[in-house]
Amino acid sequence: VRDAALRRALAPAANGRERLRLALAFYADASHGPLGRMGCFVVAGASELGTFDDDAARWIAQALLRVEAVLAGLLREGAADGSIAAGIDVAATARALLCLVQGMRLVGKTGRTRKEMRALVEVAMKMAG
Repeated sequence: VRDAALRRALAPAANGRERLRLALAFYADASHGPLGRMGCFVVAGASELGTFDDDAARWIAQALLRVEAVLAGLLREGAADGSIAAGIDVAATARALLCLVQGMRLVGKTGRTRKEMRALVEVAMKMAG
């Protein structure tokens, strides 16, 4: 369900940079208000289950790798279409953005506002050059 919603959110973008911005906004929007307080199974699982349950740890790692792969794909797309600097370290930047996105989900549990979470999108875009 979340993957389909993300694809719909990215559809109107004209280039990789804008698709990345929309993806980050999608995650920011899931990180505030009642939905943000509910949190994220991946975040909760990583901090609670991953240490004690090997199956859960593998599932969590795969979920995080999927998000990182989406972010890396958007960075590569932007580098290819010229909307993101061609020399960007895609792997490191995607991992940094993954950390930011997952941190948003954790911080969202504290009742942050949409404005606060959306402000992070512009900060994150600076990482993309």
